[in-house]
Amino acid sequence: MNITFIKSLKQAIGISLVAAVLGICYNAFSENGIPFILESKKVAAVTTDDVENAQIVSKEPLIINLNQTYQLFQKQSAFIIDSREPKDYEPGHIPGARNIPWQNPDEITIPGNISKNQMIIIYCSDSGCEKSIEMAFYFYENGFGQVRIFQGGWEEWTKAGYPVEKGKPNEN
Repeated sequence: MNITFIKSLKQAIGISLVAAVLGICYNAFSENGIPFILESKKVAAVTTDDVENAQIVSKEPLIINLNQTYQLFQKQSAFIIDSREPKDYEPGHIPGARNIPWQNPDEITIPGNISKNQMIIIYCSDSGCEKSIEMAFYFYENGFGQVRIFQGGWEEWTKAGYPVEKGKPNEN
């Protein structure tokens, strides 16, 4: 090997290491830094199938199960939000659900027809989807006191054979 090549390679590695260390230090001390380890938000669950208990005002968004979600759907006592992308919403969603895809919080528009005292149920594709949790905390932090997360999402709803609706976002 050429001695010049080896010397250049060592310099490139050295510059890369210095740049990486400087980047990590800047990120660690910046108020807009990116966390090294993303923390999942912890959410409590409503532990009863009694819908009335699911309607309590809580100190944080709460997870509700399929039976609770279906009861609230039947009573039409909640504003239901589908946080999936429009391409996922259009082929099928919970009837009456409003499509508000989770994205950059600065780009979310909260519909004016939701009361801050109204029950809101947010769901996404399945239990592994974090969009509904992130959106629930967004609504909660914006003053909505009865925010619920249907964590089983679209997958659990359809497996149960519950009603579905098709259509473009917010045509319903």
